[in-house]
Amino acid sequence: MSKILHALARTLIVLCLTAFAAPTLASNVLVVATTSDSTQNAAYTRLNTLLVGRGDTVTQALTTPANLAPYTIIYDLRVIAPTRSGAELTQYVGFLNAAPGNVLFLLGENVGYGGAGNAPISAFITQAGGGTVAVPATSTTGAQTLTPAFNTPNAVGTVPFNLAGVVTTTGTGAFGATLPGGVTGSVLSFSPGTLANAATGALVVVYDINFLSSDAAGSNGGRFAQNLVNYVAVGAPPVAPAAPVPTLSEWAMILFGTLLAGGAALYIQRRQMAI
Repeated sequence: MSKILHALARTLIVLCLTAFAAPTLASNVLVVATTSDSTQNAAYTRLNTLLVGRGDTVTQALTTPANLAPYTIIYDLRVIAPTRSGAELTQYVGFLNAAPGNVLFLLGENVGYGGAGNAPISAFITQAGGGTVAVPATSTTGAQTLTPAFNTPNAVGTVPFNLAGVVTTTGTGAFGATLPGGVTGSVLSFSPGTLANAATGALVVVYDINFLSSDAAGSNGGRFAQNLVNYVAVGAPPVAPAAPVPTLSEWAMILFGTLLAGGAALYIQRRQMAI
């Protein structure tokens, strides 16, 4: 009888763990990158590895294609000229409005390397109704503290970006990573509902390419890259200062109660055998 109870307990534990596991939903992803730039090629290679590892279908393009309907996520890695045109920015606003949950990622850089790509990011934020975010005027190599939304599944805490552009305002969005003091940083998130002209879409911006192009997968930058991909994949939820306390779902509560009952029955049986 005790062997049966032990087997039942093991089965219920597996079911509980399955109930708590978050589903991995595959997406159709477009990556726009300039192949003439070796740094962007390296960034695309790393990003493609992460996306394919999730089960996503990835399409690469040199410029924004006319039809964006097949995609739910777009990564634009063009940090140097030729970069995003005004017509492409308008396309991106349309993409965010095309279906609830669509997410756009725009890559920026430091003042010297990424000036050509940073200005269109600020223009797009304004065009999408995200307020005013000035083009970075300074760069930093300082470690930046990740908010909880960008600190999972890898709890890296801080990321030492290799010369990232720094923004001093967030518009209607929020910082995903900040320098000491918490009022400047190099990662921005505009969750659904924060862009007045693209209310159902989301935008994520990082002003550094090295975490994708040169940081090793096992480094903090490499782990942050995986965190970023996961955050974008689930629709860029609101960035909160603290993570909510998890609660048991209804089915998990039932399974947990069954485990307790089984353990109690096993304990009673052993007590009776010992008498």
